[in-house]
Amino acid sequence: MGRDAWHTLTYTLGAGTAVLYADGSRSPEDRHDHHTGRDRRWPHSANYLGRSLYAADKYFKGKMRDVRIYNRALASSDVAALPGN
Repeated sequence: MGRDAWHTLTYTLGAGTAVLYADGSRSPEDRHDHHTGRDRRWPHSANYLGRSLYAADKYFKGKMRDVRIYNRALASSDVAALPGN
């Protein structure tokens, strides 16, 4: 992914599988290290966008526009239909 450009990132978590999409396509950086919500202790009281729970991690330094949270995991067809993909 290039810098200085807008990108659409979509993270889905459902049925024990997490998938990362970049601009509508499954990201090559998705290393198949899938965890269930229970493994990640999700949800918890310290949910952030662009910030890790670990102090040693770097913060996201870009800008966010149009953040959406759904009550279900999106299928790949749903991700492809999102604006920006």
